[in-house]
Amino acid sequence: MMKLKYSICCGLDVHKNVIVATIVTTGKNGISEYNQKSFSTINSDIQRFHNWLIKNNC
Repeated sequence: MMKLKYSICCGLDVHKNVIVATIVTTGKNGISEYNQKSFSTINSDIQRFHNWLIKNNC
């Protein structure tokens, strides 16, 4: 079994026109919850992505 290093992390799939981000939150019970959202690569949407990460404590 792997040791949990971070309880909240984000994985990205970056394309030319879109970023697909998935935040994984793992509770003390070891169960993970996934929250996925897409953002365009224009500056205003990258700012929304940044704010989304902060809102989700990532």
